[in-house]
Amino acid sequence: MRRILITGPPGSGKTTLAGQLSQVLNIPAYHLDGLYWNAGWAPKSMGEKQELLRSVLAQDSWIIDGYYAETMEMRLQAADTLILLALPPAVCVARVIRRKLRREIRDDLRPDCPDKLDLEFLQFTWSWSRKQLQELLGLSRRYAASVDTLVLRRPKDAAHLMEKVRPWKEDRFC
Repeated sequence: MRRILITGPPGSGKTTLAGQLSQVLNIPAYHLDGLYWNAGWAPKSMGEKQELLRSVLAQDSWIIDGYYAETMEMRLQAADTLILLALPPAVCVARVIRRKLRREIRDDLRPDCPDKLDLEFLQFTWSWSRKQLQELLGLSRRYAASVDTLVLRRPKDAAHLMEKVRPWKEDRFC
């Protein structure tokens, strides 16, 4: 676990898990929401996204969180671990709403890109797991020889993963 890709729907806990793994494994975490957008949620060009991503992928170790289908294959080709957060849509929607109501500060976003919550985003979050999950599972099978895939289906699964990683880290890196 030195090149970790974490993906899933909004509200699934990608950024939280990336931060926890980064701290325990001492690997830098990169958040695609922060890398891929200019001020005011203006998207960067595909060329800019790929250039930024190439600079991250060239490093010896990294944790990248985010979905963004257009660069998924590029990330999978360089990853050794894929963590797919496949939580139920109701859990993700509830987390997105709670995050906004609590006005939680998201360190994965640029300061000039405030967290959004509108009907379109809630619908996207609710429907995410149907199509994208199947596509990601298909991609993970294509890369099964080089990428270990962990599918976390319940909120508890991330906590269980962290319980396993902490002793693993201590045995191998201390």
